[in-house]
Amino acid sequence: MNTSDSDNIGRDDLRNPSMLLATGFGLGLSPAAPGTVASLLAASVWVAVWSLGGSQAHLLLTAIGTPIAFVALAKTSSNRRLGDHRALVADEVIGQWMAFLFVPVDWVTLTLGFLCFRSLDILKPFPIRWVDSKVPGAWGILLDDVVCGLATCALLHLLLVLMPTLAVPLPLPN
Repeated sequence: MNTSDSDNIGRDDLRNPSMLLATGFGLGLSPAAPGTVASLLAASVWVAVWSLGGSQAHLLLTAIGTPIAFVALAKTSSNRRLGDHRALVADEVIGQWMAFLFVPVDWVTLTLGFLCFRSLDILKPFPIRWVDSKVPGAWGILLDDVVCGLATCALLHLLLVLMPTLAVPLPLPN
């Protein structure tokens, strides 16, 4: 992480649309664990979107959100020379959404999906660490979280196949 401008990101910067998106509408300015805060919101959005339109709506949101997040991260990380700054959390949002692709909404998948994604993102086992260290620029900022999300998604699907009765439904409106 390049910290040359790290102390200079503030609420005034959110007037810039790219910075607003890259910081997850300001969630990245959280003084404690901004990536975790952004992942929590992303998981909440997943539940809301799923309740409105199921997996198709979630897939559409992720497909539209990913290129938007990439452009926002590319503009802010290069213009301000921020690199993978802790305030830039759009990558966590996209990665968390990818973790839940085609996963049914219930308390178990919500909890395990969030915890697994955050653990992988923090610990960065292979190949996540390789992507994080070898892929430059906005691609690297975004792709390590995409890999975390897809790995989490695969683990959730495997868990659902091996233990199909584990799910505890959320009380969603019909």
